[in-house]
Amino acid sequence: MTKEEKQLLLIDLCARLPYGIIVHIHDIDVDDYDRQLIGEDLDFIELDRRNCKPYLRPMSSMTPQEWCDLCDCRIEDDKAATIINGHRFVSHVNEEGFLNSHHFDHHNLIEKGLALESPEGMYKA
Repeated sequence: MTKEEKQLLLIDLCARLPYGIIVHIHDIDVDDYDRQLIGEDLDFIELDRRNCKPYLRPMSSMTPQEWCDLCDCRIEDDKAATIINGHRFVSHVNEEGFLNSHHFDHHNLIEKGLALESPEGMYKA
């Protein structure tokens, strides 16, 4: 993992800590294991000694209700509009907070090999 990738992963993990992100850890000294992280656990993650990858949901797994909760497509404000996966929407919530709290991979970390796709049902609503 490059220095830039480690930095991106740490920034992403920090934003997700309030939401109980689950990570897969490969430890040099211990077997692989999964762990739910909370605020004080960030010091626990030593990326030089451990390979840590969060479990995230791909954006394509967003349910119709989650799309409805995230956006209001009825508003015609092109300056406020955002495009995600080809869908135009105007958000009426904290976009990044919503995506992080629902464990969506909005930074394409799965594609970059920095995260794992979460099994269905791992994060209960």
